[in-house]
Amino acid sequence: MKSDRELQQDVMDELRFEPSLDEKEIGINVENRLVTLTGRVKTYFERLAALRAVERVAGVRAIANEINVVPPKTLEHSDVEIAEAAVRALQWTPTVPRERVKVRVEKGWLTLEGRLDWQYQKTAAEKAVQLRASAAAIIVFTSPTLTDGSTAMRLVTPRTPARRWTAFSAAVF
Repeated sequence: MKSDRELQQDVMDELRFEPSLDEKEIGINVENRLVTLTGRVKTYFERLAALRAVERVAGVRAIANEINVVPPKTLEHSDVEIAEAAVRALQWTPTVPRERVKVRVEKGWLTLEGRLDWQYQKTAAEKAVQLRASAAAIIVFTSPTLTDGSTAMRLVTPRTPARRWTAFSAAVF
């Protein structure tokens, strides 16, 4: 079994070799094989890339992702721009029935609401919006299965007035 110090080095190496993020702003703490990521990144994608990189490291028992997403001014968008990007993204995603998903943006919060029959449709909607709506973060809330066998979906993208969002997520292996 690796020591915490060896595990920390393995995590640093994995982050260093992950091409989709800049690891210089990410802090790593390892205690009893629990990896805590701190610091800041520019996009939600970088935050996810850091989490996925740590998941690939052998010996990690749990991950606490406390990375802040702080987009640069050039990535900030108005509510209208975010809504237009989300609608276009959904239009270009053939696995998501457009007529069953509504887009709403208010003060930087993007909400997709609707009833989709399959998990892959919800996942496709989430990925489409992540890729094209320049979101700081996306949280998916799914209700239990409805009586007709479908599930309700609500996808929320938070953006505070300070254009900064902190989230905590944990993964246990």
